[in-house]
Amino acid sequence: MSTPPRPPHKFRNVLFAWLTASAVLFTVLVANATSASAMTTTEQSYATAMLKMLNAERAVYHLAPLTVNWRLNSSARTHDLWMAKYNTMSHQLPGEASFGTRITRTG
Repeated sequence: MSTPPRPPHKFRNVLFAWLTASAVLFTVLVANATSASAMTTTEQSYATAMLKMLNAERAVYHLAPLTVNWRLNSSARTHDLWMAKYNTMSHQLPGEASFGTRITRTG
């Protein structure tokens, strides 16, 4: 079985732009949230739309589609709320478990 071709540089730029835009959009959405409970319908809609667009671009390059891990998403959302609280973007904030620990705890 052959390895899929490496996406051209342009694809990596587009992918980076989409991922950056989705991170910023998601952070803005949760900045007004008051708890770390389940995502709102609007947040789920944005996340689903972003995933569809990203997978459409991946399909062009014969790459497997990505799926959502909702347990990991819940952990990420909690972290997003911390970032909104501290008004900063970081992989780890004061008093927060390490990135690896948070992922491991999701199961």
